[in-house]
Amino acid sequence: DTLAYDRILHHDLNIKSMIRADDGDLIVTVDSSNKVYVWDTTDWSLKIAIDPAFDEENRFLVVEGVDADQTGVYIVTEKDDLRKYGYDGSLKYRVDFTESIRSCEYCANKDKLVVGCLNSIYIIDPATGKKETVIENQTPHSFSGSKYYPHVGRLIQAHYETEADSAYLTVVDVGSGETIDLQTSEGYILASYITPNGNIAAVTCNSDLLSNGVNRTVLDLYDAKGVKQWSTPLDIHIKYMLYFNTNLKAHTFEEDGVTRNDIVVAIEAEAFTVDETTGQIRQTITLPGDANALYLMTDNSFGRVGYRQGGIDVVDFSEGRVFSEYKFETKDSVRDVTVIGTDLVYNSYTSPDLHVVAWHEAPDMEELDTIPVSAYAFAEADDASYFVMCSLCFA
Repeated sequence: DTLAYDRILHHDLNIKSMIRADDGDLIVTVDSSNKVYVWDTTDWSLKIAIDPAFDEENRFLVVEGVDADQTGVYIVTEKDDLRKYGYDGSLKYRVDFTESIRSCEYCANKDKLVVGCLNSIYIIDPATGKKETVIENQTPHSFSGSKYYPHVGRLIQAHYETEADSAYLTVVDVGSGETIDLQTSEGYILASYITPNGNIAAVTCNSDLLSNGVNRTVLDLYDAKGVKQWSTPLDIHIKYMLYFNTNLKAHTFEEDGVTRNDIVVAIEAEAFTVDETTGQIRQTITLPGDANALYLMTDNSFGRVGYRQGGIDVVDFSEGRVFSEYKFETKDSVRDVTVIGTDLVYNSYTSPDLHVVAWHEAPDMEELDTIPVSAYAFAEADDASYFVMCSLCFA
Protein backbone atom coordinates (compact mmCIF):
# COMPACT_ATOMS: atom_id res chain seq x y z
CA ASP A 1 0.00 0.00 0.00
CA THR A 2 1.05 3.60 -0.54
CA LEU A 3 -0.13 7.03 0.57
CA ALA A 4 -1.69 9.07 -2.22
CA TYR A 5 -4.06 11.98 -2.68
CA ASP A 6 -7.61 10.72 -2.30
CA ARG A 7 -9.65 13.87 -2.79
CA ILE A 8 -9.66 17.65 -2.41
CA LEU A 9 -12.30 19.55 -0.45
CA HIS A 10 -12.67 22.98 -1.99
CA HIS A 11 -13.17 26.27 -0.14
CA ASP A 12 -13.91 29.75 -1.48
CA LEU A 13 -10.77 31.25 0.09
CA ASN A 14 -7.69 30.08 2.00
CA ILE A 15 -8.41 28.04 5.14
CA LYS A 16 -7.54 29.82 8.38
CA SER A 17 -8.59 27.13 10.87
CA MET A 18 -9.56 23.46 11.01
CA ILE A 19 -10.94 21.42 13.90
CA ARG A 20 -11.84 17.75 14.20
CA ALA A 21 -15.03 17.03 16.14
CA ASP A 22 -14.65 14.72 19.13
CA ASP A 23 -16.46 11.81 17.48
CA GLY A 24 -14.16 11.95 14.43
CA ASP A 25 -17.09 12.01 11.99
CA LEU A 26 -16.94 15.75 11.35
CA ILE A 27 -14.30 18.30 10.39
CA VAL A 28 -15.08 22.01 10.67
CA THR A 29 -13.12 24.57 8.68
CA VAL A 30 -13.21 28.37 8.50
CA ASP A 31 -11.89 30.25 5.49
CA SER A 32 -10.33 33.72 5.47
CA SER A 33 -13.72 35.36 4.81
CA ASN A 34 -15.07 33.68 8.00
CA LYS A 35 -17.26 31.28 6.04
CA VAL A 36 -17.79 28.05 8.02
CA TYR A 37 -17.82 24.57 6.44
CA VAL A 38 -18.77 21.24 8.05
CA TRP A 39 -17.50 18.08 6.33
CA ASP A 40 -18.81 14.54 6.95
CA THR A 41 -15.71 12.34 7.14
CA THR A 42 -17.66 9.11 6.53
CA ASP A 43 -18.11 10.05 2.85
CA TRP A 44 -16.35 13.46 2.70
CA SER A 45 -19.56 15.26 1.75
CA LEU A 46 -20.19 18.89 2.67
CA LYS A 47 -22.95 18.87 5.32
CA ILE A 48 -23.34 22.64 5.35
CA ALA A 49 -21.57 25.89 4.47
CA ILE A 50 -22.55 28.96 6.49
CA ASP A 51 -21.81 32.31 4.88
CA PRO A 52 -20.05 34.94 7.00
CA ALA A 53 -22.19 37.20 9.18
CA PHE A 54 -22.08 40.99 9.01
CA ASP A 55 -22.36 43.70 11.64
CA GLU A 56 -24.39 46.92 11.47
CA GLU A 57 -21.64 48.60 9.43
CA ASN A 58 -21.66 45.73 6.89
CA ARG A 59 -18.29 44.34 8.05
CA PHE A 60 -17.48 40.66 8.25
CA LEU A 61 -17.79 39.30 11.79
CA VAL A 62 -14.64 37.44 12.76
CA VAL A 63 -15.28 33.85 13.87
CA GLU A 64 -13.60 33.44 17.27
CA GLY A 65 -14.49 29.76 17.73
CA VAL A 66 -16.42 26.95 16.07
CA ASP A 67 -17.36 23.32 16.73
CA ALA A 68 -20.00 20.82 15.65
CA ASP A 69 -21.91 17.67 16.54
CA GLN A 70 -24.52 15.59 14.74
CA THR A 71 -27.27 18.08 15.63
CA GLY A 72 -25.64 21.23 14.31
CA VAL A 73 -22.72 23.66 14.25
CA TYR A 74 -21.77 26.12 17.01
CA ILE A 75 -20.25 29.49 16.07
CA VAL A 76 -19.01 32.32 18.29
CA THR A 77 -17.99 35.65 16.76
CA GLU A 78 -16.51 38.97 17.77
CA LYS A 79 -20.14 40.11 18.17
CA ASP A 80 -19.98 38.26 21.52
CA ASP A 81 -22.77 35.83 20.82
CA LEU A 82 -23.12 32.07 20.37
CA ARG A 83 -25.20 30.77 17.49
CA LYS A 84 -26.25 27.21 16.76
CA TYR A 85 -27.27 26.30 13.20
CA GLY A 86 -28.99 23.12 12.12
CA TYR A 87 -27.82 21.29 9.01
CA ASP A 88 -30.89 22.60 7.19
CA GLY A 89 -29.43 26.10 7.61
CA SER A 90 -31.91 27.20 10.29
CA LEU A 91 -30.79 29.21 13.33
CA LYS A 92 -31.56 27.02 16.35
CA TYR A 93 -30.75 29.64 18.96
CA ARG A 94 -28.62 32.68 19.74
CA VAL A 95 -27.09 33.39 23.15
CA ASP A 96 -25.63 36.82 23.96
CA PHE A 97 -22.71 37.43 26.30
CA THR A 98 -21.66 40.59 28.12
CA GLU A 99 -17.92 40.10 27.57
CA SER A 100 -15.67 39.19 24.66
CA ILE A 101 -15.76 35.53 23.60
CA ARG A 102 -12.43 33.77 23.06
CA SER A 103 -13.26 30.10 22.35
CA CYS A 104 -15.96 27.48 21.86
CA GLU A 105 -15.60 23.71 22.48
CA TYR A 106 -18.21 20.97 22.19
CA CYS A 107 -17.33 18.16 24.62
CA ALA A 108 -19.03 15.12 23.09
CA ASN A 109 -18.56 12.57 25.88
CA LYS A 110 -20.00 15.06 28.41
CA ASP A 111 -22.58 16.51 25.99
CA LYS A 112 -21.65 20.02 27.10
CA LEU A 113 -20.62 23.17 25.27
CA VAL A 114 -17.88 25.29 26.85
CA VAL A 115 -17.59 28.95 25.88
CA GLY A 116 -14.52 30.82 27.08
CA CYS A 117 -14.87 34.58 27.50
CA LEU A 118 -12.38 37.23 28.56
CA ASN A 119 -12.79 36.59 32.29
CA SER A 120 -15.40 33.82 32.57
CA ILE A 121 -15.98 30.25 31.38
CA TYR A 122 -19.55 29.11 30.65
CA ILE A 123 -20.70 25.48 30.59
CA ILE A 124 -23.78 25.35 28.37
CA ASP A 125 -26.50 22.85 27.44
CA PRO A 126 -25.87 22.38 23.68
CA ALA A 127 -29.49 21.44 23.01
CA THR A 128 -31.02 24.64 24.41
CA GLY A 129 -28.15 27.14 24.82
CA LYS A 130 -28.90 27.47 28.53
CA LYS A 131 -25.97 28.66 30.65
CA GLU A 132 -25.66 25.99 33.34
CA THR A 133 -22.40 26.92 35.09
CA VAL A 134 -20.32 30.10 35.21
CA ILE A 135 -16.66 29.90 36.27
CA GLU A 136 -14.98 33.19 37.09
CA ASN A 137 -11.31 33.80 36.33
CA GLN A 138 -9.23 33.66 39.52
CA THR A 139 -5.92 34.72 37.96
CA PRO A 140 -4.57 38.18 37.03
CA HIS A 141 -4.48 37.31 33.31
CA SER A 142 -7.44 37.19 30.91
CA PHE A 143 -8.50 33.99 29.15
CA SER A 144 -7.59 33.21 25.54
CA GLY A 145 -7.99 29.93 23.59
CA SER A 146 -9.01 26.49 24.85
CA LYS A 147 -8.67 22.79 24.02
CA TYR A 148 -10.77 19.85 25.29
CA TYR A 149 -9.26 16.42 26.03
CA PRO A 150 -11.98 13.72 25.94
CA HIS A 151 -9.87 10.97 27.54
CA VAL A 152 -9.86 12.85 30.86
CA GLY A 153 -12.98 15.00 30.43
CA ARG A 154 -10.96 18.15 31.06
CA LEU A 155 -10.35 21.35 29.16
CA ILE A 156 -7.30 23.62 29.21
CA GLN A 157 -8.15 27.32 29.06
CA ALA A 158 -5.05 29.36 28.28
CA HIS A 159 -4.51 32.97 29.34
CA TYR A 160 -3.30 36.08 27.58
CA GLU A 161 0.35 36.68 28.29
CA THR A 162 1.73 39.84 29.84
CA GLU A 163 5.21 41.02 30.73
CA ALA A 164 4.99 38.98 33.92
CA ASP A 165 7.60 36.39 34.82
CA SER A 166 5.08 33.55 34.66
CA ALA A 167 1.76 32.77 32.98
CA TYR A 168 -1.31 30.71 33.86
CA LEU A 169 -3.29 27.75 32.59
CA THR A 170 -6.76 26.95 33.92
CA VAL A 171 -7.77 23.28 33.80
CA VAL A 172 -11.54 22.73 33.86
CA ASP A 173 -13.35 19.49 34.72
CA VAL A 174 -16.29 19.80 32.33
CA GLY A 175 -18.45 17.36 34.29
CA SER A 176 -18.10 18.94 37.74
CA GLY A 177 -17.06 22.48 36.84
CA GLU A 178 -14.06 22.25 39.17
CA THR A 179 -10.92 24.15 38.10
CA ILE A 180 -7.20 24.16 38.80
CA ASP A 181 -5.00 27.19 38.04
CA LEU A 182 -1.42 26.35 37.08
CA GLN A 183 1.43 28.86 37.18
CA THR A 184 4.09 28.25 34.54
CA SER A 185 7.88 28.68 34.65
CA GLU A 186 7.98 31.45 32.04
CA GLY A 187 5.60 34.25 31.05
CA TYR A 188 4.58 33.30 27.50
CA ILE A 189 2.65 30.09 26.79
CA LEU A 190 3.71 28.45 23.52
CA ALA A 191 1.67 25.22 23.85
CA SER A 192 -0.11 23.00 26.38
CA TYR A 193 -1.35 19.39 26.34
CA ILE A 194 -2.89 16.71 28.56
CA THR A 195 -0.99 13.44 28.19
CA PRO A 196 -2.57 9.95 27.96
CA ASN A 197 -1.64 9.56 31.65
CA GLY A 198 -3.67 12.65 32.59
CA ASN A 199 -0.68 14.88 33.31
CA ILE A 200 -0.61 18.48 32.06
CA ALA A 201 2.38 19.58 29.96
CA ALA A 202 3.19 23.17 29.02
CA VAL A 203 5.91 24.77 26.91
CA THR A 204 6.62 28.37 27.88
CA CYS A 205 9.27 30.96 27.06
CA ASN A 206 10.36 34.43 28.16
CA SER A 207 7.52 36.95 27.89
CA ASP A 208 9.65 39.61 26.15
CA LEU A 209 10.21 37.39 23.10
CA LEU A 210 8.94 40.01 20.64
CA SER A 211 11.64 42.47 21.66
CA ASN A 212 14.46 40.15 22.72
CA GLY A 213 13.70 36.90 20.91
CA VAL A 214 13.22 33.50 22.52
CA ASN A 215 16.14 33.04 24.93
CA ARG A 216 14.54 30.76 27.56
CA THR A 217 12.23 27.84 26.83
CA VAL A 218 10.94 25.39 29.46
CA LEU A 219 8.78 22.26 29.40
CA ASP A 220 6.76 21.94 32.63
CA LEU A 221 4.81 18.87 33.75
CA TYR A 222 2.04 18.88 36.36
CA ASP A 223 0.11 15.92 37.71
CA ALA A 224 -3.68 15.69 37.51
CA LYS A 225 -3.99 17.63 40.79
CA GLY A 226 -1.88 20.49 39.47
CA VAL A 227 1.31 19.70 41.39
CA LYS A 228 4.43 20.43 39.35
CA GLN A 229 6.49 17.27 38.79
CA TRP A 230 9.46 18.69 36.93
CA SER A 231 10.70 21.48 34.64
CA THR A 232 13.10 20.79 31.79
CA PRO A 233 14.88 23.58 29.86
CA LEU A 234 14.86 23.15 26.08
CA ASP A 235 17.68 24.53 23.96
CA ILE A 236 15.55 26.21 21.27
CA HIS A 237 16.90 28.54 18.59
CA ILE A 238 14.12 30.39 16.75
CA LYS A 239 15.02 31.78 13.32
CA TYR A 240 11.65 33.09 12.15
CA MET A 241 9.89 34.87 15.01
CA LEU A 242 6.77 35.64 12.96
CA TYR A 243 6.26 32.15 11.56
CA PHE A 244 7.30 29.49 14.07
CA ASN A 245 4.83 27.03 15.51
CA THR A 246 5.13 25.03 18.74
CA ASN A 247 3.99 21.40 18.49
CA LEU A 248 3.43 19.50 21.74
CA LYS A 249 2.08 15.93 21.92
CA ALA A 250 2.55 12.80 24.07
CA HIS A 251 2.07 9.04 23.67
CA THR A 252 2.40 5.81 25.65
CA PHE A 253 3.61 2.58 24.02
CA GLU A 254 5.54 -0.65 24.59
CA GLU A 255 9.16 -0.82 23.44
CA ASP A 256 11.37 -3.87 24.07
CA GLY A 257 9.06 -4.98 26.89
CA VAL A 258 9.20 -1.55 28.57
CA THR A 259 6.30 0.93 28.78
CA ARG A 260 7.42 4.27 27.39
CA ASN A 261 5.71 7.55 28.27
CA ASP A 262 7.15 10.17 25.93
CA ILE A 263 6.43 13.83 25.38
CA VAL A 264 7.48 15.27 22.02
CA VAL A 265 8.13 18.96 21.38
CA ALA A 266 8.84 20.17 17.84
CA ILE A 267 9.65 23.82 17.12
CA GLU A 268 10.95 24.83 13.70
CA ALA A 269 13.63 22.25 12.75
CA GLU A 270 14.25 21.04 16.31
CA ALA A 271 12.44 18.19 18.06
CA PHE A 272 12.87 16.82 21.57
CA THR A 273 11.69 13.51 23.04
CA VAL A 274 11.28 13.86 26.81
CA ASP A 275 10.60 11.06 29.30
CA GLU A 276 7.30 11.96 30.96
CA THR A 277 8.25 10.14 34.17
CA THR A 278 11.64 11.77 34.79
CA GLY A 279 11.75 14.89 32.61
CA GLN A 280 14.99 13.73 31.00
CA ILE A 281 15.53 14.45 27.30
CA ARG A 282 15.81 11.08 25.55
CA GLN A 283 16.43 12.34 22.03
CA THR A 284 17.20 15.59 20.24
CA ILE A 285 16.35 15.49 16.54
CA THR A 286 17.17 17.87 13.70
CA LEU A 287 14.29 17.90 11.25
CA PRO A 288 14.69 18.66 7.52
CA GLY A 289 12.11 21.48 7.69
CA ASP A 290 10.15 23.73 10.02
CA ALA A 291 7.52 21.67 11.85
CA ASN A 292 3.99 23.06 11.59
CA ALA A 293 2.08 19.87 12.45
CA LEU A 294 2.77 16.83 14.61
CA TYR A 295 0.91 13.54 14.98
CA LEU A 296 2.07 10.65 17.19
CA MET A 297 1.21 6.98 16.86
CA THR A 298 -0.49 5.44 19.89
CA ASP A 299 1.17 2.02 19.78
CA ASN A 300 4.79 2.75 18.89
CA SER A 301 7.47 5.43 18.91
CA PHE A 302 6.69 6.77 15.44
CA GLY A 303 4.91 9.92 14.34
CA ARG A 304 4.40 12.20 11.37
CA VAL A 305 5.65 15.77 10.98
CA GLY A 306 4.29 18.27 8.46
CA TYR A 307 6.59 21.10 7.34
CA ARG A 308 6.10 24.72 6.43
CA GLN A 309 8.30 24.04 3.40
CA GLY A 310 5.99 21.18 2.36
CA GLY A 311 6.02 17.43 2.88
CA ILE A 312 5.02 15.05 5.67
CA ASP A 313 7.77 12.85 7.17
CA VAL A 314 7.73 9.66 9.23
CA VAL A 315 9.90 10.05 12.35
CA ASP A 316 10.96 7.54 15.00
CA PHE A 317 11.07 9.80 18.07
CA SER A 318 12.60 7.10 20.25
CA GLU A 319 15.61 6.44 17.98
CA GLY A 320 15.77 10.03 16.72
CA ARG A 321 15.57 8.97 13.09
CA VAL A 322 13.78 10.66 10.18
CA PHE A 323 12.61 8.19 7.52
CA SER A 324 12.83 10.52 4.55
CA GLU A 325 12.39 7.58 2.17
CA TYR A 326 8.76 7.39 3.36
CA LYS A 327 8.13 11.12 3.04
CA PHE A 328 4.83 12.11 1.49
CA GLU A 329 5.51 14.98 -0.89
CA THR A 330 2.83 17.67 -0.75
CA LYS A 331 2.22 20.28 -3.39
CA ASP A 332 2.42 23.15 -0.93
CA SER A 333 3.20 24.00 2.70
CA VAL A 334 1.56 22.09 5.54
CA ARG A 335 -0.28 24.21 8.08
CA ASP A 336 -2.24 21.66 10.10
CA VAL A 337 -2.77 17.89 10.02
CA THR A 338 -5.49 15.73 11.52
CA VAL A 339 -6.00 11.98 11.31
CA ILE A 340 -9.35 10.37 10.52
CA GLY A 341 -9.07 6.58 10.76
CA THR A 342 -6.16 5.76 8.44
CA ASP A 343 -6.53 8.97 6.40
CA LEU A 344 -4.42 12.11 6.78
CA VAL A 345 -6.14 15.46 6.27
CA TYR A 346 -4.07 18.62 5.91
CA ASN A 347 -4.43 22.23 4.88
CA SER A 348 -1.96 24.85 3.71
CA TYR A 349 -1.29 28.54 4.24
CA THR A 350 -1.40 29.10 0.50
CA SER A 351 -4.31 26.96 -0.71
CA PRO A 352 -8.12 27.14 -0.41
CA ASP A 353 -8.25 23.34 -0.41
CA LEU A 354 -8.41 20.67 2.27
CA HIS A 355 -6.37 17.68 1.13
CA VAL A 356 -7.35 14.12 2.04
CA VAL A 357 -4.50 11.60 1.79
CA ALA A 358 -5.37 7.89 1.98
CA TRP A 359 -3.72 4.50 1.66
CA HIS A 360 -4.11 2.99 -1.81
CA GLU A 361 -3.13 -0.44 -3.02
CA ALA A 362 -0.62 -0.28 -5.87
CA PRO A 363 -2.49 -1.30 -9.09
CA ASP A 364 0.37 -3.50 -10.30
CA MET A 365 0.98 -5.21 -6.95
CA GLU A 366 0.88 -9.01 -7.04
CA GLU A 367 1.39 -11.43 -4.16
CA LEU A 368 4.04 -13.92 -5.33
CA ASP A 369 4.60 -16.09 -2.30
CA THR A 370 4.43 -16.24 1.48
CA ILE A 371 7.62 -16.97 3.41
CA PRO A 372 6.99 -18.67 6.77
CA VAL A 373 10.05 -17.10 8.46
CA SER A 374 11.44 -13.60 8.82
CA ALA A 375 13.35 -12.63 5.67
CA TYR A 376 14.80 -9.64 3.90
CA ALA A 377 15.71 -8.74 0.31
CA PHE A 378 19.35 -9.69 -0.25
CA ALA A 379 19.99 -9.03 -3.96
CA GLU A 380 18.25 -8.64 -7.30
CA ALA A 381 19.14 -9.37 -10.94
CA ASP A 382 20.35 -6.52 -13.13
CA ASP A 383 17.17 -6.64 -15.19
CA ALA A 384 15.01 -6.85 -12.01
CA SER A 385 13.48 -10.14 -13.19
CA TYR A 386 14.60 -11.99 -10.02
CA PHE A 387 15.47 -11.10 -6.45
CA VAL A 388 16.96 -13.14 -3.61
CA MET A 389 15.44 -13.32 -0.11
CA CYS A 390 17.60 -14.29 2.83
CA SER A 391 16.47 -15.48 6.27
CA LEU A 392 18.27 -16.07 9.56
CA CYS A 393 17.63 -19.38 11.31
CA PHE A 394 19.04 -20.39 14.70
CA ALA A 395 19.30 -23.96 15.94
